[in-house]
Amino acid sequence: MKAIILAAGDGTHLSPFSETRPISMIGVAGRTLLDNTFGLLKSAGINDIFVVTGHKKEKLIEEIQEQGQNGLNLHHVEQKRKLGIGHAVMQVKNKILPGEYFLLSYGDILTADNIFSKIQQSFHSF
Repeated sequence: MKAIILAAGDGTHLSPFSETRPISMIGVAGRTLLDNTFGLLKSAGINDIFVVTGHKKEKLIEEIQEQGQNGLNLHHVEQKRKLGIGHAVMQVKNKILPGEYFLLSYGDILTADNIFSKIQQSFHSF
């Protein structure tokens, strides 16, 4: 299974933090939100990850390149025009085969439990 992480938004509700970095690059307890998400996905067995970038994309691309050396197959796809979540997902449509399943996540989530593992377990129980 592949994952798509939506991290293109401007994060205007979290200004002034979002003025210098994407929201997914905010640090909590010594790790960025995005780094935490990568770790959770990896431990859930999801290693093929597409990050939709936009606002302050350079910082995201730098993080993606660093984390790609940790056994993850990471890709970034830029959403040049902010036309909503559906449009962001469509930026990755050529990377996902017809009928192939994928997990969709926001780039600014924080959770102690591995929700991705729980989703995988629930998905495979059907």
